[in-house]
Amino acid sequence: MVRISQLRVCSIALVLGLIGVSRICGQTSPSQSQSSPGQEPTQPTQAQQPAKSADDNGSQDQLPTPPVVAGTSTNAPITGASQPIIGLVASRSYIIPSIFFFGQLDSNANNSGSGGYHFASINTLMGSLAVQKLGRASQLNIGYLAGRSFSSQGGALNSTTQEAAASELWSRGRWDGFIVDKFSYSSQSSFLGGATPFDTAGLNTVAGLANTGPVVLRNTFLPGQGIFTVFGPRLSNALVAQVNNHLSRRVFFTMVGNYDVLHFYNSNMINSSAAGFQTGFGYERSRRDTFAFVYRFNDLWYDSMPISIRDNVMEGAYQRQIAERLLFQVGAGPEISFIQDANLPAGTLPSNPRVSWAVDSLIRYQLRRDVSVSAGYNHFLGSGSGVFLGAITDQVFAGVDRQLSRAWRLNVSLSYARNRNLIPLFSNNVILTPADATYDSVYGGFEMRRQMGRDAELFFGYLGRYQTASFTVCPQGICTGRDLVGHQFNFGFAWHLKPVPIG
Repeated sequence: MVRISQLRVCSIALVLGLIGVSRICGQTSPSQSQSSPGQEPTQPTQAQQPAKSADDNGSQDQLPTPPVVAGTSTNAPITGASQPIIGLVASRSYIIPSIFFFGQLDSNANNSGSGGYHFASINTLMGSLAVQKLGRASQLNIGYLAGRSFSSQGGALNSTTQEAAASELWSRGRWDGFIVDKFSYSSQSSFLGGATPFDTAGLNTVAGLANTGPVVLRNTFLPGQGIFTVFGPRLSNALVAQVNNHLSRRVFFTMVGNYDVLHFYNSNMINSSAAGFQTGFGYERSRRDTFAFVYRFNDLWYDSMPISIRDNVMEGAYQRQIAERLLFQVGAGPEISFIQDANLPAGTLPSNPRVSWAVDSLIRYQLRRDVSVSAGYNHFLGSGSGVFLGAITDQVFAGVDRQLSRAWRLNVSLSYARNRNLIPLFSNNVILTPADATYDSVYGGFEMRRQMGRDAELFFGYLGRYQTASFTVCPQGICTGRDLVGHQFNFGFAWHLKPVPIG
């Protein structure tokens, strides 16, 4: 346990050290920004787009992407912590207030299984503020969102949400990097910890806070929340710092430090924390092909439990990119985890090793100027979403995005996740959650959006969810049977006030 504590202290110290390096380098006057083209992250998840500000829609005077964004995010290193950004990023200093409303009709408001469904309508009103400040060799983004949901059923469906995000990018010569922190609290949140109890589609992207600024973190560096659960107060926070050095025109080196927390209040769900680091070397063989080696360490621990998981992943990664038409990424390699469990029977090893594998992949293809498709598969070890003591997760996803006309846009998505318990959960020598217990979750739907001038947007859509469990005992209270089915219809609008320029 002493060694585990030392590792945690070292991991957290690494994050703080990288933050210090980032701030020192970011505050120094640049000589000449330098970036290495055609580099993307190695463990992509479902494709995400940066939230656009009001002046991004149809603007004729969009300035070029700043070099600090191009080097750190647009050409994000394959060995780094951020996902690729496709499309223009706002290149001005501004403040943008926004107002956001959406309504939801759900057939299974209490998220129960085996037919115990209750219909409910939920209305949500939100306000957000986004700030962006550009410097000669840095960019600062700050965002805050607050909202309240009201339901005809009352009780758990009336919720309060607060989200905050901040990121700072910097670039100096051959060095670049970023610091980002994402915080979220909801008094009654469910699947994925969204802005409302049923925000499984990430509708708060309309309000501009889901991806504040040009840094979009990969799921590897976010607290895992991938199982449909009961409602209840939850807090999540993720802090990531990254430093990247272009050793030459073709060779680059990256160091990442991370710390995240997932905490539940007034419930029996499992609180978890994680701290770790990632490092890697990359070689850009050509403008289209990049090869890399990545090593990642993550230390997972659980509040009030003498259990921890030290996870080690080594991956060989490859990326092929043809401008913005084709992006293919794949990373795979061995995974070795050391499980510290004081509940193990006497005579067993204090650290039980587990040998497995990890895979992260993504393909995104622009069929035409107005049609794009994406798909991917991921296999990794996560914290357990507050339900398991470590979860072996398989994820498959696919999506289609089409610009139907100048004003209308259609998005269709489908996802499947299988979470398998790693460590059995005991209470008074009785197994509450057995090892290898599983949850299989399927969710997908469509969303239509219509741009109303430069400042407003209407949207509506449908989302279906289905989940099965391999066992009927649910100590966390997240199910009353094996099957969970829900249908949700949503609609709403967003109004971005005119951006206020700042010097």
